[in-house]
Amino acid sequence: MLPLLLGLTAGTLSTVAGMGGGMLLVLSLSLLTSPRHAVAHSAPALLLANVHRAWLYRAALDRKVAGAFVAGTVPAALIGSLVAVSLPEGVLPWILLAVALLAVARGLGWVRWTPGPRSLTPAGAATGGLAAVSGAGLVGPVLFAVGLRGDVFIATASASAVAMHLARMVGYGAGGLLGTDAIETTALVTVGLLAGNLAGRRARDWLGEKVATRVGYATMITLVGLALAGVA
Repeated sequence: MLPLLLGLTAGTLSTVAGMGGGMLLVLSLSLLTSPRHAVAHSAPALLLANVHRAWLYRAALDRKVAGAFVAGTVPAALIGSLVAVSLPEGVLPWILLAVALLAVARGLGWVRWTPGPRSLTPAGAATGGLAAVSGAGLVGPVLFAVGLRGDVFIATASASAVAMHLARMVGYGAGGLLGTDAIETTALVTVGLLAGNLAGRRARDWLGEKVATRVGYATMITLVGLALAGVA
């Protein structure tokens, strides 16, 4: 039941705020199992959730931005996932903490780098590599920095994440991290994520853009707390 609730929470947050849900899911699962398994076993669920979310908001997709971003994130995610398979177990919690801190710093404006049109592909590569070793990338913060907002932001971030998760699943599978030992957990998380997408869509319309942004900030602060718990 807990994986279902975690998926529901992550899906709702991702749709309301456009960021943070995937990282929240990975960090929470890493406290219940090993970080390596949390990173790998959450990938199929996050893939399906982003496919669903991208379909819900498909009319708002910015194809030009998504194409430039995906050109970088796919090869980097594939390479990064192969690296992640061989990383020592004790390194992963610290990587999760570093990614959570980076997401908070970017979300709060402490890191003000804003990628231009020519740097979208390198930014996608950096995001894909981080996602492969941490399970959750910075797709949302990067595309938010580009200037995407509202439904366009949700649609483009989700479509970009689909390509990224597909690539890293190929690498995890090649490294033997994706097996049949976590089918039940993955299935429960997936159901929760899909339900959370629908709940988040309703909540987003009700809350409005300003409140949704505040939810995103609160989520990122929570991420740091979970990441610190993982290395404690």
